[in-house]
Amino acid sequence: MRSQSRTNALLIELLIVILFFMLASTILVRVFGEAYRQSETAGVSVEALAGVQNLADRIYAAGEPEELLLAEGFTEDAAEEGETGTAYVKEYERYSVRVSLSAEPSGDGILRKGKVEAYYRGALLISLPCTGYREAGQ
Repeated sequence: MRSQSRTNALLIELLIVILFFMLASTILVRVFGEAYRQSETAGVSVEALAGVQNLADRIYAAGEPEELLLAEGFTEDAAEEGETGTAYVKEYERYSVRVSLSAEPSGDGILRKGKVEAYYRGALLISLPCTGYREAGQ
């Protein structure tokens, strides 16, 4: 009788140890999954920031930013509510970019305003303004 109670105690201890390791592994899988997701988001943010900065600089330097965007593969998109001008969208492998452009006469030239935004899974990652002034005749 005594050896049977020791066997039962050993089995109960083994079950408790197995349950503990199952619980610990479940928690670790969740923690590592969240860390992986945050790492991926950070990687996309860095990639999108570099791309958006480059695009904003090229839009600023371009004489006709609309032509530049169309040549880069952007498609025209409907402007959001309260937005004037034209919007362009392009899907990249891991993020999407939206560019809003508007122009208004100012003094002897045209003030071109733009906003370049990068989105990841529907959430805004980065938004950069892009403004330039062109004198009339340029």
